[in-house]
Amino acid sequence: MSRRTAFRQTDFNKEMLNKGIRCELRVIADPRVNSLIHNRFIISKYNCYNIPSPDIIARGQLSEISKSTNRDDLAKEFQVLWGNSKDIIQDWNNIKNELK
Repeated sequence: MSRRTAFRQTDFNKEMLNKGIRCELRVIADPRVNSLIHNRFIISKYNCYNIPSPDIIARGQLSEISKSTNRDDLAKEFQVLWGNSKDIIQDWNNIKNELK
């Protein structure tokens, strides 16, 4: 993670805000929490999907997107994680220190 990533996110946020879309990129810097998380999910108002990691997709490896039946539980867990994460722009110095 670099300062450049934070600057790119700032530009992206401004671009999306011009379209009426509010975006945030947050980071979980605590390695104890990171070790508990493996899967990636897309959580919407009514559904949840388990998706492969971006590196798996980029390598073209066999994988699939599957609908989860645990949407409510995952959404609750996501809210806890989101609340304990740090904003990549506003909290950059804290993130950088924690990731050393």
